[in-house]
Amino acid sequence: MNKSVSLYVNAASSLMPEILEKFKELYPSIKISIYQSKKNSANYDLHIYSLDYSVLGPNSTQVLKESFCLAIPKNHKLVSLDEIDLYELRDEPFISLTSDLPLYTSTLQLCKQAGFIPKINLESNTPSIMIDFIKRGMGIAIIPEKTWRIKNETKIKKIKIKNPIAFRYINIQKTSQNYIPTSVALFEDFVVSYFSQL
Repeated sequence: MNKSVSLYVNAASSLMPEILEKFKELYPSIKISIYQSKKNSANYDLHIYSLDYSVLGPNSTQVLKESFCLAIPKNHKLVSLDEIDLYELRDEPFISLTSDLPLYTSTLQLCKQAGFIPKINLESNTPSIMIDFIKRGMGIAIIPEKTWRIKNETKIKKIKIKNPIAFRYINIQKTSQNYIPTSVALFEDFVVSYFSQL
């Protein structure tokens, strides 16, 4: 049996440590290689990615549908709200991932649907840095509700976006249409099962 899996991850990366820890408990001899840059991922077996629409590419399986929410620092004037119309944030400074990442496009599209162009004053290509900016009160952000692990974060509050309502879809794709090694099939099945429990 081929005992390796190469994985290109450009969505839900904050969940990868937990996924890999649990998978390695079951299959300790399978080597996992993770890539987060397309240029370093030429020969990957699986791709975990997100789309703002529910259309699957070839050899893809949808593993999660999640809504977007607003993340604000706990000292923000809107902290008492549980839900908000995005238009109310038209004058707020936004924080986003960089323009080469899907969340940037999602942020722009949601704000445009709400009737304004967001004032993005900070960008990062790393979600953890973006979260740190929010904690420090440097702006607000639109983030995925489930896959960005901030539920135990004491300095950030998540607020439901009631208008516009939007979702993103997390998918896993096999890059080969031919023979799939057992290790790759095991990992894919494990990921599908993991996301079904979120």
